Amino acid sequence: MIEVTICPRCEAKTYKNDFDYDLACFDVYNHLNKHVANVYPNSVEDMIEIIKALKSGKCPLCDNWEDGLGRTLGHGIE
Repeated sequence: MIEVTICPRCEAKTYKNDFDYDLACFDVYNHLNKHVANVYPNSVEDMIEIIKALKSGKCPLCDNWEDGLGRTLGHGIE
């Protein structure tokens, strides 16, 4: 795993992880370092957009991203 970002708003950590050939998935951990979600891009282009968003301060939890499997993420998920 390679750490991609730590959210400045909620301290969630998002890690880029090998997934499927050229695609990576993103593992999301809350401020207590508990794994709470994965984000699965549909394409390399989506993956690049996710990386750009993370680097610009966006957060899968604070910004209620969709996980690629139809589930909306947020701080209330378990």
